[in-house]
Amino acid sequence: MLKCHLRNELSLLKQIRSNPSLSQKQIAEQLGWNVDRVKYYFNKLKKNGFIKRVGSSQTGHWELLVEELEEENTWFFKS
Repeated sequence: MLKCHLRNELSLLKQIRSNPSLSQKQIAEQLGWNVDRVKYYFNKLKKNGFIKRVGSSQTGHWELLVEELEEENTWFFKS
């Protein structure tokens, strides 16, 4: 089980879970971040295998490769 404790990554994972078709710009607006900050953390999450993009940048969506244990606020890779 791989834990993700960092607040920024957790915020992005929760945004993706609630609406996987949001763009990075839309997520930045919802979180009150600049787009470069969102891009940085998205790249980090992609590199570490937490998320992937399915489809095109215009019509695609984000897919979580991890699940959350609500009671522990811990994310783990899906089997």
